[in-house]
Amino acid sequence: MGASAEKVLRLVVCEELKEQAPGVTYNAAMLASLEITDPWRDDPNYEAPPIEFIFGRLKEQSGKIVEAWDTRLAA
Repeated sequence: MGASAEKVLRLVVCEELKEQAPGVTYNAAMLASLEITDPWRDDPNYEAPPIEFIFGRLKEQSGKIVEAWDTRLAA
């Protein structure tokens, strides 16, 4: 996927999910200026780091703070 397509994908995902995650803010202008790099271009043997889900808090629209996760998982 090219850099332009990735930016559009990120923007669409943020727009579609913003109602389901009101505590997560994003800036569309920041996405437009985001520098996308391809680590495999410089190093074909590059290994992506594992994805780690970390306990976080989610601020609901009501202003109440709730826990979003209660465990730490690695993918």
